[in-house]
Amino acid sequence: MPQGSIKRRKTYPGSGVASRFRALLMTHRSLEEKLEAEMKRPLPDTAVLRRLKRRKLSVKDELEGIQRLLEAMRTTREESRILQAI
Repeated sequence: MPQGSIKRRKTYPGSGVASRFRALLMTHRSLEEKLEAEMKRPLPDTAVLRRLKRRKLSVKDELEGIQRLLEAMRTTREESRILQAI
């Protein structure tokens, strides 16, 4: 490889989005577990609960946005295949 050239990995459309989606799912599950643990305490810390709930909602919103994006990508690919078949 010539000096100064950059070796690039082969990427696929949406692969970064899909990995981000999986990471967000894991984060969402983790936040749910933390919320449940905090709720089981005799005197749950309301500030901690509020922070965890806000973070979980933020993650949920991002997950829904990615779902919409992936659905749009899937629909676009299907439309493209239909147009190519015509």
